[in-house]
Amino acid sequence: MRKEYTRKDLERLGLAVVREGDDKVNFDKGIGHKGNRTWSRESFGLSPMQIAILDTLYDAGEGATFTPKQMINDKTRLAWYAGRKLGSFTLDCRTNESCGHDEFEGYVYSFNEITVEQGEYGYQCNQKLVKKVRISDDEHNTDKYTELQGEKEMWKATQLALVREAGITYEQLPSYRLEWKAIENDRYKGECAWLGNDRRCSHHDGPKREFVLGHYAGESKETFVYFDEQDLETILASVNDDFVLDEIKATIPKMKTEAREWLQSTYESSEYVTDSEGNKKWVTTHHGKRGHYSLTWWHGINRRIKEQGESLYNESMDGTEKNGWVFKATKSYNAGTKGEWVPITPVEHYEIVMVESEWNSKHTGLVYRTKDEALTVVEVLNQSNRVSRKMMDGKSTAEFIVRAEELDIHMSPHFNPDTCTPVDYASMEYDCKLTKELKEQGCNLVHEVTA
Repeated sequence: MRKEYTRKDLERLGLAVVREGDDKVNFDKGIGHKGNRTWSRESFGLSPMQIAILDTLYDAGEGATFTPKQMINDKTRLAWYAGRKLGSFTLDCRTNESCGHDEFEGYVYSFNEITVEQGEYGYQCNQKLVKKVRISDDEHNTDKYTELQGEKEMWKATQLALVREAGITYEQLPSYRLEWKAIENDRYKGECAWLGNDRRCSHHDGPKREFVLGHYAGESKETFVYFDEQDLETILASVNDDFVLDEIKATIPKMKTEAREWLQSTYESSEYVTDSEGNKKWVTTHHGKRGHYSLTWWHGINRRIKEQGESLYNESMDGTEKNGWVFKATKSYNAGTKGEWVPITPVEHYEIVMVESEWNSKHTGLVYRTKDEALTVVEVLNQSNRVSRKMMDGKSTAEFIVRAEELDIHMSPHFNPDTCTPVDYASMEYDCKLTKELKEQGCNLVHEVTA
């Protein structure tokens, strides 16, 4: 039996619990991908014993811990038996069926009479089936096949002669080459009685294949024994639990590597903590008993459950307006639906900009809350005598103008819009009077020129 399989293959073989919905997502995320690549990611392979251990711990629920001996169950017994006694094969499906009509193996030769007509857009070919001749595989080395090949060449020459007599040159023939279509031969299996029916004929349509677990038996290994047709209880009763325990102990270290962080020992755990001085570091805590193991996936699972709840909340709040704010929900490709409170009416402030030419302007850093305040300063600046890089007739050619800038204000989805209006928030930001709570829920003002 192969050493590793995809989880989907193990499900098809009956060696893994079939997962759907959130359970499937939890397994896909928990198992992870080789190299953590973003594109063309390949999932880690799993041995039958690895998936049996993961199924055991996952189905036991969050907080469950097991010793290797406690992991001995029908899942791990079956994994041991499959790894030692069985193999995986792709064989013709056992449910294949044939219509039983006209089961032929060979080739069919179609003799087509071809006429050519000159139409509005060039030459048009018309083909009419004259006859079909079937040659079975057994007849390919007989006089019948030789005679048919001679007839085929004569028919082709006759058809080409008729075309040339019509005054049509080789270059004028259609792109698919008229002489190649005069005689056709294809692999042929006869006519199916189920043609146009949803039933699949294993002879005329080809057999379906299935991925199965089992082994070949008999003196010459000619008989395949399907595992799913055997008595599972009898098979599991024959398994020695000591052998299963040895394989569990050998498998666990391979599930605690840097790449495959699937299991953890409950004897110790590491956390990324912040000390009293604000420095972050890993701290290892010793607790529990040696030889007890748990699943490492629960932190990620709980985070996804929380994100799903937040996504549903954000979707339900989309478009809600309150106290000058509107709730905006945005769907993310891989992170659910994000949400934020933004101003219904954009909040603007006004900056004075020095324009030296049509293509060159400079920010002065002079920003005012109202347009009137900014225009008052601009009027003074433009009327005063200034020294500039660009002068004409003793005066500066640079001109000061006022530009409106939209403030990019956005608050967290849990922000209470009754706390303040967007204009009040901007004023408190300018005056450095934002509370700690508002600072955590909001953002630093970002200025975007809009006019």
